[in-house]
Amino acid sequence: MQKKQERLFRIAIAGIICFLLLGVCLILTTYQDYREQFIQQQESQKLQLAQAVDRNIESLLKQSRNSLEYIIGLEQFQIEEKQWLHSGKSGNLLRYLTDNHLNRNDLIAGIAIMKDGKFIPDEHGYTTYQFLDDDALSPHRICIGTTGRYYLALICEGQGGASYASMIDLQLLYQKVSSIELTEADQLILLDHSCSILQHFCSDSREIKNTLVESCPKREDFQLLISAERNQVQNSYPFVYRTQKMSDGYNARISIIPSGLSANQSFAIGLISNTDTALQPLHSASFRWLLGGSILLAGISLLLILVLHFRRRDLQIAQELELLQQKNIAMEELQRKTQEVAHHQRLEMIGTLTSGIAHEFNNLLTPIMTYSMLTLEQLNPEQEELYDNVLEIYNSSRKAREITSQLSQYSRKNTDENKQYLNPDLLISKVLHVALPACPQNVTVDSQCSNKHLRIYGNETQLSQLLLNLMLNAFHAMTEEGGQLTISTHTENGQLHIVLQDNGCGIPSDVLPHIFEPFFTTKEGGKGSGLGLAIAQQIAEDHQGCLSVHSVEGEGSIFTLTLPAYLD
Repeated sequence: MQKKQERLFRIAIAGIICFLLLGVCLILTTYQDYREQFIQQQESQKLQLAQAVDRNIESLLKQSRNSLEYIIGLEQFQIEEKQWLHSGKSGNLLRYLTDNHLNRNDLIAGIAIMKDGKFIPDEHGYTTYQFLDDDALSPHRICIGTTGRYYLALICEGQGGASYASMIDLQLLYQKVSSIELTEADQLILLDHSCSILQHFCSDSREIKNTLVESCPKREDFQLLISAERNQVQNSYPFVYRTQKMSDGYNARISIIPSGLSANQSFAIGLISNTDTALQPLHSASFRWLLGGSILLAGISLLLILVLHFRRRDLQIAQELELLQQKNIAMEELQRKTQEVAHHQRLEMIGTLTSGIAHEFNNLLTPIMTYSMLTLEQLNPEQEELYDNVLEIYNSSRKAREITSQLSQYSRKNTDENKQYLNPDLLISKVLHVALPACPQNVTVDSQCSNKHLRIYGNETQLSQLLLNLMLNAFHAMTEEGGQLTISTHTENGQLHIVLQDNGCGIPSDVLPHIFEPFFTTKEGGKGSGLGLAIAQQIAEDHQGCLSVHSVEGEGSIFTLTLPAYLD
């Protein structure tokens, strides 16, 4: 036995370890799946954010271009333009462009005049801007000013080979779109469609920088954006973000919309998000789950070990007790047999005496209880003294019956000896014969019983008492208005249902839950004790049955007695 316990103990420990490993694998697998879903969700959100930046840029550029086209279409502008083309002097036209309301837009540094793809010098002979690319046909080109700032020239065609450009300050444009759409955790990179210049936020110097592509550092995010712009591929890429001050960097993703697929058609958009920061809550939650699960499993394992330990000790004690019990079996067996013989002899003598007494007393008490109960129901309210006397007779006979029942149990002559197989139709007929003298003249009785082939097992006196009580209650409910009592039987699932339905006054809804409570009655003083239905319910339960009621005030009541049924 001890070797078997040791083996079970080792199996339990191995099982605990297997469950621990299985739990860890399940947690890791679930973490990986949820991590992938989380990254995909973040990627989708960042792509939508990049698209929002794209739409914002497109809106700002469109607004600036529309304003320039509006000015070019003005009559006064066209007059100044003709004078410039005729005289070759651009002073008046430049002053007109400088003083117009378009300069109220803080993104526009000014409006430049162009001819044959080149900027026209001002009245002093200075050229303010210079193109960085050679794409003379593009309506939006990157320029650098004399101060070193970079601009986006939005070019609109005029008359006589002239064209005009709204000079968008790229640093202000970047600052505006990033402050409206982005959070502190996001970084934005803009690359013009000709791959000439990059705009980005420099975390080392905490400022917005414009970097020429040909001289940009070999940062992985820059290279990914340039490659996607040249290949016109929209995607999201993981990479390790590093700056000059960061040796290790952190894991990040860049969502890219190339200029050819963007709404603004001028810039490729790269949006960088910190993957490590985004996954930190997930990592913390997973660690807590893993730690909590490990602690729980360790606690369960410790509890199981303790249970097995105490179980093994209990088995050892049980083995010792078993040895002691085996030594006493012979003596106890001899003593038990001797006591059984004496007990059977004593019960046989007592049973012979008390069974006869109990039977005779039951025969005498049955009519006393039945007729005293019937008398109680028929007494007038004024006969209080007579009511109390009859009630005392009923209570005394009931107590005497309980004494005979105890005598039967003591002598091992069970009260089931007073039970027999009864025909339900015949039982109902006998009870009706007793109850009809108490039926009011304005009440009729309809018996619809057809179960001659069935039998119920029970005490005829008690079942008669139950049915009699229900019939008298129905008569009382129909005394004033009259009506009909219908008694019917039917079987269902091996059960016999005896249904008593009247169309009397019914039972109020607030009274219905209490009708089976002892001593609860709605009758006037002296007309009822409140015991009838309580006794009826007890009799039904003693016969493995039940008594149920359905009643609607003003419409009548239906009492259903359900008992086990047996085929004849």
